[in-house]
Amino acid sequence: MRDMGVSPLFVLDYGNVAYTNDPMAPPDVSKPAQAAAWKRYVKETVSHMRDRHPDTDLSYEVWNEWTNNHGALPATPAAYIELARVTAEVIRATDPAATIVGPTQNAVSDDERAWIGEWFRLGGADHVDAVSIHPYNNPWGPELCVPTNPCIEDALAWLRTTADRYPRPDGSALPIWITEVGWPTQFAGPGWVQPEDQTAYVLRTYAIAAQYGVERLFLFEMAEPTTANGTARTFGLVGNADAGYEPKPSAAAWATMQRVLAGKRYVAEHRIGPVRHMRFTSPDGKHHARVVWQSEAQHLSTPVRVSLRGTGRIVEPTGSEKTVRGTAGKLDMSAKWIPRFVVWDE
Repeated sequence: MRDMGVSPLFVLDYGNVAYTNDPMAPPDVSKPAQAAAWKRYVKETVSHMRDRHPDTDLSYEVWNEWTNNHGALPATPAAYIELARVTAEVIRATDPAATIVGPTQNAVSDDERAWIGEWFRLGGADHVDAVSIHPYNNPWGPELCVPTNPCIEDALAWLRTTADRYPRPDGSALPIWITEVGWPTQFAGPGWVQPEDQTAYVLRTYAIAAQYGVERLFLFEMAEPTTANGTARTFGLVGNADAGYEPKPSAAAWATMQRVLAGKRYVAEHRIGPVRHMRFTSPDGKHHARVVWQSEAQHLSTPVRVSLRGTGRIVEPTGSEKTVRGTAGKLDMSAKWIPRFVVWDE
């Protein structure tokens, strides 16, 4: 995994019916037998992974969405923190190099933010190395922020401010990880989006996340599984095995964005109404990319003028590209629903 550049995140969950009578329920670590069994599970898992991958960047998320999967225990931050405290002690004793993340909440709604705020106040951040969220916002885009629709961008702004108020002992801010986010293209109910919308929202979320300093983003999910009852989750960038893992438009666009932005960091943003363009630059300042889009409507192609001195390339989300040249340091182009990229070197 190390040689392939893969840094896996393992989720430590769920229950064991031998102790909890519910396969989804967490252990009650106030009960010695359940606490001992959970500690053994965590220790064996962490030891096994480090033995198999001695030089790999390994991370562990403590449980999954506590307020949705708390069993007979309270849904409160305090109850989650007890499990996280015990888990972190075992991980740090077993593999000090591992990264611990939590609390895996949504962070978009007011109730979720109140929960996370209480988690910070009670010292939850003492037991993790990064704060993780699952900011699902479907069927809306990440930047559609109105009073009736809390959004991903507002959640990230709030979380960055909140985390900064609770620095680590060395004074540094706790990193933010998005460990799940995605949009289904079909669903047995409300909330699914068209493939073009999935493509747009995935790319825009990556750009916005970088703006707020998100350290890692794990998309849900790469491939769609087919479940035993014949139904399928449709969050994937590609279809399921029965369909030959056929790529959706989002697959090519995601790969294009990874290639274009590799090795670059967010620098600045410009907004004109619904049009946004974000600049990313390499550490040596020689390689640049601009992510350009409009969030007004899927069918629109909005004129926009961006900075470009000399020659560059417009890269489409499909991966196709053309050479362009700025005039008097500017380039006239169109901002579309799905982000496009302007790339240039110095």
